[in-house]
Formats: sequence, structure tokens, C-alpha cells
Amino acid sequence: MDEKLKIQVGPKTAPLRDEVLDYDTVMASLDHFMDWLAVQYISALNIIHCMHDKYSYEAR
Repeated sequence: MDEKLKIQVGPKTAPLRDEVLDYDTVMASLDHFMDWLAVQYISALNIIHCMHDKYSYEAR
């Protein structure tokens, strides 16, 4: 949840409310989040790469 805009920016997951965390539950939640994060990371890298190619004056 974005703190200023109050919009959801990541995958919506239920909070872990157990007093003692279960390893398998935590890892399943983390795995779901990491899949989403990997897609965001690759998209950002592709944008950076394209902009570097477009505006890299020293390469010309």
C-alpha cells in the first residue's frame, strides 16, 4: 500500500497473524511476492537499458 496515495502497489496478500510463524507458510508468501518482484525488476532493467542506448552520447 502506497503511504501517500493509498493505492495498492504490490500483490495483495493476507498478513501473517500467527503468533509463531510457520516456515512453509512464510516461504509460500515470500515466493509469491518474489515472482512479482522479479517481473518488476526485469521491466525496470529493460527501461534503463533502452534509455541508456537512446541517450548514450559517448557511444556515438
